[in-house]
Amino acid sequence: MNREIAGCCVLGLAIAASVTPATQPRITVLLFNYAGVSPNILAIAERETTGLYGRMGIEIAWSERSLATNQPTSLEPVRRGSDRFEVRLLPRKMASRLKLRSDEVGRAMLASDDAFGTTADIYTDRLTELTCGRKRALGPLLGNLIAHEIGHLLLGPDSHCTGGIMRPHWGERDLEEAQRGQMLFTAQQAERMRAQAVERIESGR
Repeated sequence: MNREIAGCCVLGLAIAASVTPATQPRITVLLFNYAGVSPNILAIAERETTGLYGRMGIEIAWSERSLATNQPTSLEPVRRGSDRFEVRLLPRKMASRLKLRSDEVGRAMLASDDAFGTTADIYTDRLTELTCGRKRALGPLLGNLIAHEIGHLLLGPDSHCTGGIMRPHWGERDLEEAQRGQMLFTAQQAERMRAQAVERIESGR
């Protein structure tokens, strides 16, 4: 999420996508868990993101890469591609090395020119602070934030909107709606994201 707001016509946030299995694009999300987020929270977050994209007719295949900085790991090399997204969950120590704004909780790395962006970061300590002292579950908020950042990668530059999950700033009401699964993409965003997912898949063949 960042400060830039793009002009966007919100005609309604409830998506009723009629996509047949044969035309439903499938993307892969590689989740790099440098922050050591618990498996239970990850499972909830993945389920939330999967549901949000499923509403739009986009299937997600998850691959968790447990990479907490205090845990040894031996993972096979990652196969990269334009339809394979890398979401990195960063702890405070790693996030502090970056030049972040005080209100920044996540960031999508948009590619220059016509290349496809595939990487996004989530700053887990900052996200946890949003739940501190409030009756909110971290899992649903993490899932919504992952969906937001992947949305940037699929929609491209200037993809913030004045309503829904692509809002640049989430206030108290937005956070409550996210926890209840009510922060959604617009119909226009869903159409663009499906088309982008198909284009990425086709480009890798």
